[in-house]
Amino acid sequence: MLLLTLILTSAKLEGLTSHQVVSGISPVISDASPLEYLPQYLDLSENDTSMEDTNAEYRTGFRSGHGDRFECKPCICSHSYHQYILANCSSRRLRDVPDSLPPELWLLNMTDNGMQLFNPESVLRYKNLNTLIISYNRKITHISNETFSNLTSGLVILNLTKNSISTIDDGSFHFFANLQQLDLGENSLTNVTAGMFLGLRSLRYLNLTKNSIVFIENSTFDEMQHLKLLDLSLNKHLSYTLRKFPPRLFEKLFRLQSLYIQGNTMGDHSYPNSALQKLTSLKILSSDALLNCTFGPQLQSLKHLQELYLGTNFGFCRLRNLSRSCHITRLQLLDFSRNSITWITESTRDDLDALAAITDFELDLTFNPLPCTCSGIEFIKWLATTKVKLIDQVNLRCRLKDGGSTSVGDLTEMLLFLQRSCISKSWILSVSILSAVFMAVVLGLVLMYRYRWKLRYLRNVAIAKFIGFEPKKPHQGLFKYDAFLVYDSDDMQFVLNECVQELEVRRGIKLCIGDRDFMPGTYVASDIVSAVQNSYRTVLLVTPEFYDDDYVEYAVNMAINEEIHTSRQVLYLCLYQPVALAEMPRDLVAILKRNEFIEYPPEEEITPGLIENFWDQLTAAVRQTE
Repeated sequence: MLLLTLILTSAKLEGLTSHQVVSGISPVISDASPLEYLPQYLDLSENDTSMEDTNAEYRTGFRSGHGDRFECKPCICSHSYHQYILANCSSRRLRDVPDSLPPELWLLNMTDNGMQLFNPESVLRYKNLNTLIISYNRKITHISNETFSNLTSGLVILNLTKNSISTIDDGSFHFFANLQQLDLGENSLTNVTAGMFLGLRSLRYLNLTKNSIVFIENSTFDEMQHLKLLDLSLNKHLSYTLRKFPPRLFEKLFRLQSLYIQGNTMGDHSYPNSALQKLTSLKILSSDALLNCTFGPQLQSLKHLQELYLGTNFGFCRLRNLSRSCHITRLQLLDFSRNSITWITESTRDDLDALAAITDFELDLTFNPLPCTCSGIEFIKWLATTKVKLIDQVNLRCRLKDGGSTSVGDLTEMLLFLQRSCISKSWILSVSILSAVFMAVVLGLVLMYRYRWKLRYLRNVAIAKFIGFEPKKPHQGLFKYDAFLVYDSDDMQFVLNECVQELEVRRGIKLCIGDRDFMPGTYVASDIVSAVQNSYRTVLLVTPEFYDDDYVEYAVNMAINEEIHTSRQVLYLCLYQPVALAEMPRDLVAILKRNEFIEYPPEEEITPGLIENFWDQLTAAVRQTE
């Protein structure tokens, strides 16, 4: 089985710390409020709109300043555009939740108050409370079961970020049956157990980023079967070992769409292979990558994966057979920004091109030391010509031959610069000569094709002159024939019987008929040119099968060239059978437009008078005058 292999060098980008590199890989999650970024990453189509409303209310009430504000000491309250009551009690040195707020309170912000404990009795009176924000209270270190045991079960969003929480008693969130967002980011948690999250069966979002986690119990997430986003990133003591990422860790997370585990201490394990195999609904994965780590069969179960972020401050990334082996045909984004990538193998480039052919695929290689040297021309050429969409090309970095670094700029211009700098003068001269010859040949072939009928006409005229035939000039008297009939082989009997009888026998018209007058064994192409030049008119007997005959198109084009070179009207159409105008070649349409045609009467309308009139008109059109 083919593998997707990443081989990363141990080189580091100058000026980038590990924290800067890792945090730059994934979307900015850790530093954002969950009220801000959650809808961006989760598909809430299966949910009610309460979480989306919460985000709107939060932005509207506290950020944008909309709504009618009113005083609710010691806080500031406002009505949102949905008429929810929002209370902003942040930065007021409150030790507990005020008891004087409106009973219909919907959102409560207790940020940055220096709280040490939280008394649940202080919020029991707020039966409509949907969102509770208790962040930036650095003295809160512990959450006990008693603390939250009586909290209303209607709470949907609980934000406990940027505190100092290190321990959570089992069952502390037991009565939060409706809780959908729990944000514990930027605390001091070390051990994560299943008991901490008992009863959170409705949870959709869980943020544990920027803690000090060293251990996660195997059954921690078993009750969270509706979880869609899990952030375990930036826990510097959490490695990808089987002990810290047990095989059954994510086994029950059937609906998980986004998983962020980047920025952790990796040790000898570069990727939690066994832990992620059950995540069949995963769409976004942000992970670390390590020297000589291997991806491949482990990704086969992630068939719905759309975005893959592999971020670290290690380098040289080598991909192999991503789309063919792993069957990730829905992958839309591969992010390798802020690594030390200097090369991607040809087989990998082919796979990325194949992936771009079936999906709108994007690749992020920003802030990598791409090889802008003679040995790297092949790679730069691929970047300049690939159908893969390169994200943020303005931040593509380039390592020069002397070790310096610069912006790649326009990839096409960089490619041309490298080609001019690396190719010797003799090679340039050889390539220039070959290119000139090639262009001359191509131009010659194009011109020959463009004027192919004119060239054939001149060739046959020359052949006819060589064998002694001199075409008649208009001032030299009558032509040998009144009309040269061009027809499909299926209409031969009509020509040899009716046309000969009506035109030659009864009306004295001299006809040139190929099947009768061309000498056997002669060059047919020259015979056609001679017939056109020796005839006053070339009459095309048009039917739907007219162009099926091999020499019909040839005869038509020879007659057209005769008109061009002699300035006389040669062609005349006889519409023997109806032909749709849309199906008729434009050369014949041009003849119709100049009114040089006659129609044979339809079979259902034929009368002796109509037939006689048809032959009389055709005779008048082709008969020569003195």
